[in-house]
Amino acid sequence: MPKIKIDGREIDVRKGTTLLQAAERLGLEVPQMCYHPGLRIVGVCRVCLCQVKGQPKMTPACATEAVEGMDVALYSPEAEKARRAVIEFWLLNHPLDCPVCDQGGECPLQDIAFDHGPGISRLADPKVLKQKRVVLGPHVVLDEERCILCWRCTRFTQEVSGSYQIMLRERGAATVVGTPPGQSLDEPYSGNVVDLCPVGALTSSDFRFKSRIWEMASSEGICTACSVGCNTFVWSKKGAVERLTARPNPQVNEYWLCDRGRFDVAFTADPERFKNPQMRVNDRMIDVEWEDALLAMAEGLRASATRGQNQVAALFAPHLPNEEYWTFQKFVRANLGSNHLSMGRRETLVPSRVDLVRRGRMLPSIADLEQMDAIVILGGDLERTHPVYALRVRKAVRERGTKLFLATPEAERLEHVAEFSERVAPAAAAEWLTQLAGKIKKGGDHPAIGTLAGAQKVALLVNAGDANVEIAEAIEAFLGSGPKDSTWKTLVLDEGSNRWGASLLGISPHYYPGLKIVTADEAQGLKTRWGGRVSGEPGREWPDIMSLAGDGKIQALLLVNSGRPHRWSFTSTERAAIKRIPFVAAFDLFSADVQDVAHVILPSLSFAELDGTYTTADGIVQLARRNIVPRGPSPVQVLHRVASMLGVKMKGPDPIEVFREIAREVPQFAGMDYGQASRGGARTDRALAGVGSR
Repeated sequence: MPKIKIDGREIDVRKGTTLLQAAERLGLEVPQMCYHPGLRIVGVCRVCLCQVKGQPKMTPACATEAVEGMDVALYSPEAEKARRAVIEFWLLNHPLDCPVCDQGGECPLQDIAFDHGPGISRLADPKVLKQKRVVLGPHVVLDEERCILCWRCTRFTQEVSGSYQIMLRERGAATVVGTPPGQSLDEPYSGNVVDLCPVGALTSSDFRFKSRIWEMASSEGICTACSVGCNTFVWSKKGAVERLTARPNPQVNEYWLCDRGRFDVAFTADPERFKNPQMRVNDRMIDVEWEDALLAMAEGLRASATRGQNQVAALFAPHLPNEEYWTFQKFVRANLGSNHLSMGRRETLVPSRVDLVRRGRMLPSIADLEQMDAIVILGGDLERTHPVYALRVRKAVRERGTKLFLATPEAERLEHVAEFSERVAPAAAAEWLTQLAGKIKKGGDHPAIGTLAGAQKVALLVNAGDANVEIAEAIEAFLGSGPKDSTWKTLVLDEGSNRWGASLLGISPHYYPGLKIVTADEAQGLKTRWGGRVSGEPGREWPDIMSLAGDGKIQALLLVNSGRPHRWSFTSTERAAIKRIPFVAAFDLFSADVQDVAHVILPSLSFAELDGTYTTADGIVQLARRNIVPRGPSPVQVLHRVASMLGVKMKGPDPIEVFREIAREVPQFAGMDYGQASRGGARTDRALAGVGSR
């Protein structure tokens, strides 16, 4: 390990460490504008210039590797003078519009100019004027005058997202950033260039001129638009979410956030959201007080609970926090005696998929993609369904030379970096994968065989939506076709942001929490711990629940959604069946799909009003903090109140209390706490003993 000296302080560093990184390890402030840990080093801003003993010229600290015996001066008079000169050149033509600039208050240029700049301007001529309010795309606006040409935006679209939709135009003093002729910045990650811009040249059209940094409250959140679980900062003012920005987490989203997750926040302040509980009176929904709605719900469930087991059903949206899934499934199982718990029309937690978990076939972390020899993507367009995972795939191809093979129904942007791609419909995915496994084992004719047959590390990403159910057995065949002692893993990607968390916590008609099979013996164990009347008879999936409802065999139904809008999309036959159920209670934000079938509607909260944890597709449990004052009680608080009316005592209602119970009861969450979940996340890849198949 090289030993160097920076401003008189010695430090040992790993080979490959730059002077900037070494200085930051010592706690020294190094001014920087073009450097970003997620981008290639180019050293164009020159504000990190330092003096290395024995070298005739100043050197950029971000682009200079530490070598044994270096003696570096960051704050020598010569280095400070060079730094002031660089800043003075930046500010020659930079407009003095800090009072109206969106970057004001969080601008590195402001800070660096104050701490290291000359303090005065020697420019006597008028500033060079450039274009303002240049619309680059649906979400991004450029102010050319502010740009200092740090190249962060160009490097992002060229290296990370691969769209090449921002480039340097013109030359010399006329150089500006912009889009290629005839193109627009419409890639799925365009908002990241706004986060990356250090001077406010690139602004978000959704946020432009809306708020100042000091006017907003911020909190650490988790994006719930898909199961990647990107870390975010949630920013709000006067009870309304103003923007989301990316929060770094190397194990999940690194530094990035997709546009779908970033800009889908307007619903949190939508005037159409439920404001008050509603009850059906004379076949008409009317606003009522909370106490009346809770009493009605308690009475409706009390009557249902006395009719025997599996008389109540609960349907769930796929993006609730873990604490809500746990509380509702425990309430329905222990107090209402039912295993009719379902999420979506097709049950994703099937025995063959549970066997993949039990056998250790799952990819431990999405970050492991960067170590793979080959990646096979089967199913839908990853960039559309799980955008930030597509960036991981691009990174593996770019930095390690990983070979990428696509079997997808339509053309997609990842084909630009793929070794091979072919069209495979989701319905044919299982057959395609089984045939490929056979060809790898026996030797067959396929473009992927040459690479896969000898690859030691292969990742299979399955993204076929509802067809994921049929692919589990084919996955096992494919993973078993690799060379002896190889490491072939899979990651199955379902729709919804917390579907895997829901599966681990028992949102299934066939599995209790912890992937324990529904049996009479397991039910007895839960009765001992929980009390109540846990059923040992498996429940039914969504279509069967609807059939039972149509036959008059379901006495109560819970429709549970919170966090974000959800379309239940009931068919006319299903609506008719639901209307035959004596009591239907809905937890929701909007009325579209529940207004005409529910007897009681309880307003639920948006993601910005909830404390809770979410589980990523690769099993990382992460904590999201509440940002704005809730409009009312959370679904967990409501359920606790109803349980109390029924004479039932439950853990909570504070989310941290519920999570502690999860950590005690569910093996995959054993030993976790909110501290771990907030510090980069805690993994669920432990304590899988006892997981079986039915």
